Amino acid sequence: MQFSGSPFLCFILTIAIVPTLTTASICRWEGTAPFCSPVCSDGWYRADSSRCGDGACCWTGVKYKCCTID
Repeated sequence: MQFSGSPFLCFILTIAIVPTLTTASICRWEGTAPFCSPVCSDGWYRADSSRCGDGACCWTGVKYKCCTID
């Protein structure tokens, strides 16, 4: 990728783009259907919740999408 313009603009674009390329969280769904009672482990946070999550739906409760903390 080539940019023309001031060095300041190139610097701003670099700090805006590079973190999104290098900070990828690992995520997984917690909670086992049909009776879901999920817990995110230490070092993980709840990013989302859903009745069906990764496939089989919960009759009771929800599933949590747990992701690592970067």
